[in-house]
Amino acid sequence: HKGSIDVIMIDKEAGMVISGGDDGFLRWWPIDEIDTAEADYDKGILEYGIKMHKEVRIPPIGSESGAAYPAHIQHVAKGPDDFTWLIQDSRNGMVWCYDSATGDCKSLISCHSKQVTGAVLSSRYPGMLVSGGVDGTVR
Repeated sequence: HKGSIDVIMIDKEAGMVISGGDDGFLRWWPIDEIDTAEADYDKGILEYGIKMHKEVRIPPIGSESGAAYPAHIQHVAKGPDDFTWLIQDSRNGMVWCYDSATGDCKSLISCHSKQVTGAVLSSRYPGMLVSGGVDGTVR
């Protein structure tokens, strides 16, 4: 990643660690490779390169999403089906809906005039998303 990594998730079924952050990318890393990675202290090699399995840019390059910049991924909330992900983008003041099964990504909400600082779903109220922002609004 270029910049901060603000999200780390584990996909147990796929055997992947998923990271996201300031550069707008979600990246998938194999847990098995992370688990066996070891620096070679005798040779002075303190870093070990892990081969990335997959990456997705939020929003996708060339999309007509209305976002001026790549997302700053601050939080990811998985829906009850584990395929619908809500991605909090603090840079563009948006929340994205990413379908991990199909790879589709679309803007779900873009109503804050500044950065989104939090978003939550509730199973008690299906389809309802509540977000808060730097602009002092809850939507």
